[in-house]
Amino acid sequence: MSLEIICEQKIESSLNKQFKIEIKKSIEFVKKENNRDYDWICLSFVNEDKIKHLNKNFLNHEGTTDVLSFPYHEENQKIQGDVICCHSYIASYYLENLQQKNEKNLSWHFYETILHGILHLFGLQHDYTKESLQKVYQKQFQILNQINIQWEIIDEFISTME
Repeated sequence: MSLEIICEQKIESSLNKQFKIEIKKSIEFVKKENNRDYDWICLSFVNEDKIKHLNKNFLNHEGTTDVLSFPYHEENQKIQGDVICCHSYIASYYLENLQQKNEKNLSWHFYETILHGILHLFGLQHDYTKESLQKVYQKQFQILNQINIQWEIIDEFISTME
């Protein structure tokens, strides 16, 4: 069971290890809840051009997005897949749409977005109706309130990406 973190910016090794521990908390929670193990997950952080390209070429969707998930496993196999996040999109979306009406900070939103991608790897799907998205957001909120995240590590990781 491995988790790899790939980032365009150079991240200090000790911070990368600490960040990985924090991400594994949610993976382990989702793993137990779904009674499904994982083989490997690669979490990548890319720029807006790269995620826009991936969104168009692999999903045939126009525009930039916050997170994409690419599962590579069959239904009965251990989870294998990529979660690709666009930090600048996550940050700008937060600042433009959530900061004024949400008590949660950027670190929460950043981690929630990563969790969203992980949930997709484990089979949680949604369409873009309000009801479907609300179920996913409720699941994310439930998980984030049950695991003990060291938010200062998430803050520090985010600060290296700016």
